[in-house]
Amino acid sequence: MSDQSFDYVIIGAGSAGCVLANRLTEDPKVNVCLVEAGPRDKSPLIHMPAGFIRMLFHPTYNWMFMTSPEVNMKDRPTFVPRGRTLGGSSSINGMIYMRGHRRDFDEWAELGNNGWGYDDLLPYFRKAEHNENFKDGKVHGQGGPLNVKYLESPNKMNHVFMEAATSLQRRPIPDFNAGDNEGFGIFQVTIKDGKRSSAANAYLKPIMKRPNLTIMTGVQVNRILLENGRAAGIEFKQGGETRRIAARREVILSAGAIQSPQVLMLSGIGNSEELSKHGIAVQHSLPGVGANLQEHISAPVHFMSPRSTSYGISLASLPKIAWNFIKYGFGRKGLLGNNIVESGGFIRTKPGLDRPDIQQIFVPTHQGKPGQLLAWGHGYRVTCVVVRPKSKGTVGLSSGNVGDPPKVHFNFFSDPDGEDMETLVRGLKDARRVLAAPAFDHYRGAAVWPPDSVQTDGQYRDFIREFSSTVFHPVGTCKMGRDDMAVVDDRLRVRGLSGLRVVDASIMPTITTGNTNAPTIAIAEKAADMIKADARSQTEARTA
Repeated sequence: MSDQSFDYVIIGAGSAGCVLANRLTEDPKVNVCLVEAGPRDKSPLIHMPAGFIRMLFHPTYNWMFMTSPEVNMKDRPTFVPRGRTLGGSSSINGMIYMRGHRRDFDEWAELGNNGWGYDDLLPYFRKAEHNENFKDGKVHGQGGPLNVKYLESPNKMNHVFMEAATSLQRRPIPDFNAGDNEGFGIFQVTIKDGKRSSAANAYLKPIMKRPNLTIMTGVQVNRILLENGRAAGIEFKQGGETRRIAARREVILSAGAIQSPQVLMLSGIGNSEELSKHGIAVQHSLPGVGANLQEHISAPVHFMSPRSTSYGISLASLPKIAWNFIKYGFGRKGLLGNNIVESGGFIRTKPGLDRPDIQQIFVPTHQGKPGQLLAWGHGYRVTCVVVRPKSKGTVGLSSGNVGDPPKVHFNFFSDPDGEDMETLVRGLKDARRVLAAPAFDHYRGAAVWPPDSVQTDGQYRDFIREFSSTVFHPVGTCKMGRDDMAVVDDRLRVRGLSGLRVVDASIMPTITTGNTNAPTIAIAEKAADMIKADARSQTEARTA
């Protein structure tokens, strides 16, 4: 027996779940329950843009998963931060607004996913957005929930980076989000009035008082309840008691690329061999659940600096830091209102490519160690990112207990032709050329990574195996498609079941060329329209 009943039950209040909760409750006759495993987003560090340096490692608001040892990275486990609060990973990320390349989405359509090409998704990017700088109405949106803008005062080092790129005849790009993102420029960000514009702040906070929306935090779902091939609700434990919530229309799974497959598998939906291994009865066999995991792998080119121009902690910078706390406290201005990762570019590292294969993210800070964003001293770096990796990994179970973390294995650098590794080698060489340009002469100190001794391709490969890391963009583990490994169809319905959809980055059949938060929000905007349309069709069929 269920404790409560709703039309829609959404699992996960991340980038997609917040969008769905907002759009589905626009109809006052529809009631929605949004369930989030983490707490509410109360920490001031969530909302202060520079606070994301802490949020990436904050165990209260971050699942802080680790992968299995990666055999092609000297058996190192890799850090996998995932948001664990209202807003999900949009509450802990670097706030870069990046849609991707138009070919990314056209490729989805070419794989058989009708309605998922670039021109199909563009209206949803616009619908989501309120862009403070681009007001043409054709490419960018006005009046949408998600605030997008250029920073008012990016660090001066970003302009040095742009000068260096221009000196190498790199194309300045005024807008990374117009369909072709090849070029170098300042990033737009999801910030409003000096505060993070997370999915929770943008979509959820304005509608929390809607009487047809119930938000439950601190609730981790044990399983989705199935009845005669239909998702009938969810089960979870609270206060030591097992509770159930019924879904009259649909259960919508929006727990992200790591935990959406975990929830499906714990519910008996997935690869039969994986389920049986953990004593889980197979309710519905879907071999693609947890497969097709894709992530952007990266490595740094990093220099120390004798100047205190970059962000950093030093005796010389302490007065400036103190002054910026005052500026932020009184007007949300200054460096604390910045996102630290403020500029970059996209390049093609060899001829014949139809879109960029490397993203370069310029970070004007000293990195104490890979994965760390700020340390004592001053420096700057370019993080080189393989944006269209061929290697694919898996998400599995470590046990049948929802309290145990999923088993994540990215399987980096496993592509048969070795192209991911060679792409990253070419990207690092290019970034070294940019940071060696005369524009940096006044600021350049000792090389940190790679050290000057790294010169041959073999040395670059060894460096990458030891120092590469992710940039926190996992996708693809419940992919959309028509082949035997597809988990959802092009309306995001779980294949072979009714009343169950997956709506988040896990449905991407291939990863986008750049950061993944903006595409995830667009996916959810489109999914909300599809859910509403399907509900209308069902109502019309019953009354016909």
